[in-house]
Amino acid sequence: MIVIDMDTWTPERIKELRTGMKLTQESFAQIVGVTRVYVNYLEKGVRTPNKTLCILLTCMEAKGVNANLLCPLFAGIKCPFIAGFTYHLLPLPLLI
Repeated sequence: MIVIDMDTWTPERIKELRTGMKLTQESFAQIVGVTRVYVNYLEKGVRTPNKTLCILLTCMEAKGVNANLLCPLFAGIKCPFIAGFTYHLLPLPLLI
């Protein structure tokens, strides 16, 4: 079971997750469904992630950050912001 603690998503931890994925702020924003400016604000501490985003970030971190798991609605579609990446539909239980 994954426990979500919103206080643990500090600006440093968010940036560490993104850079660990080797993603730009723009690419990371596209994956999590926010703007690049919002990612920048999160990493600077200007904004804090809401509960939904905390859950998503926690799942990404816990599962080794596989973008295929994050976007089942885009199954079979080539991703415009990650070269050579195509979304694949995976069963939802793999997220948790």
